[in-house]
Amino acid sequence: MTKKRRNLLIVLAILLLIMLLLWVFMKPKVASVPVQTEVSAPAAPLPVKEKPQVAPLTIRQVPTQTEATVGAVARSFSERYASFSAESKFANIKDLFPIMTDRFRATQEAMMASTETSDTYYGVSSKVLSLETVSIDGSDAIINASLQRSKSVGSATNVETSVEILRMELKNVGEEWLVNDVEWVE
Repeated sequence: MTKKRRNLLIVLAILLLIMLLLWVFMKPKVASVPVQTEVSAPAAPLPVKEKPQVAPLTIRQVPTQTEATVGAVARSFSERYASFSAESKFANIKDLFPIMTDRFRATQEAMMASTETSDTYYGVSSKVLSLETVSIDGSDAIINASLQRSKSVGSATNVETSVEILRMELKNVGEEWLVNDVEWVE
């Protein structure tokens, strides 16, 4: 029996057990009603028990080894690439050179050489909220990273927070997944 089949059987057994327990504990109890011999005023209706709301179960897909590897590279890259400080002189991008393709590294080096630094304080801190796999196969992957970005201009206390999406194109080079291109998605 494969591991996937065994896991599916375990999940189904747990679901059946939960359904059985819900049926046993939620089934309406029949109360005995005393027989009235005299005519009296009608009794107030018995309160109706509300059934509790139960959220539907969702089965999470276990990522393949490739998806897990691509996700780890994308998560690490996007948080560091999207975080920046004017005082660091592009240290965030230089630190990522080992996980960039040669072509993408060359474009980043050209961008850094053509960008003038400012004396005004500017910093961005980014955190991945979620990753979405747009497409993936054995040699290429496209991942969207939803990032919460906190930008500070002029002062570290002047913070503006937003959610932005960074789309990354990754290539499998040898046995490594490397970032080949990025773009900010509107």
